Amino acid sequence: MLKRDAVFPRGCRFQVSLPTPLAPITAFVSLEDQAIAERAYEAAVALEVERILADVPHDQLAVQWDTNVEFGMLGETFRCGSRT
Repeated sequence: MLKRDAVFPRGCRFQVSLPTPLAPITAFVSLEDQAIAERAYEAAVALEVERILADVPHDQLAVQWDTNVEFGMLGETFRCGSRT
């Protein structure tokens, strides 16, 4: 409706941003449970992406994987889900 009414440009897409498993798993799950939680998380996110793809026209969709924590870990800003 917003594109039809020219509130948003026709070329705009609906953006969905999703965290990768690493950020929430390392931040909120104990080390000994991370492997199990990661598999469940990945399955849930895959199902959610399938649902989004089924409902939003592909030419109207932009999917972004949030990797803030992952790049922080590479740059040694974050370790094990917490700031150093």
